[in-house]
Amino acid sequence: MDVQLLVAGAGELEAPLIARASDAAVPIHMLGFCNQSEMPAVYAAADLLVLPSNGGETWGLVANEALACGRPLVLSDAVGAAPDLVGDNSVGSSFPLGDVEALARAIKTVLLGRPAPRAIDAKSKIYSLEKAVEGVIQAIAVTTRQRRIVFA
Repeated sequence: MDVQLLVAGAGELEAPLIARASDAAVPIHMLGFCNQSEMPAVYAAADLLVLPSNGGETWGLVANEALACGRPLVLSDAVGAAPDLVGDNSVGSSFPLGDVEALARAIKTVLLGRPAPRAIDAKSKIYSLEKAVEGVIQAIAVTTRQRRIVFA
């Protein structure tokens, strides 16, 4: 399987990443820092999003952004969004953090069994900004009703 790596971002792991890609004979394209307005073009250039994060972020909003751009996901099990976004394997897969072999299998599985665009779109809509706003409004309504009941 012909694979190339496209990396948006920069940091202290850049040099080791480039060296490992070179050792593995995997072409790597380092984009450096990309402003959020540039990210849709980055997603469009990719076949899938891989987020092998250690869970330093609580959710991993980049996964939602990639879904909104129609891209499937491969997320480490430490990514907060992994159970919700890829737990049912309809739009991608997860792998145990640090398990490189499992990561490789997950990437291969997603690339060979491309999730249906309608599944990606449906999953993206479940976690859309509109749904988030609806959830906040419902929570406020419930809280308001509870206060009226408690203080009536």
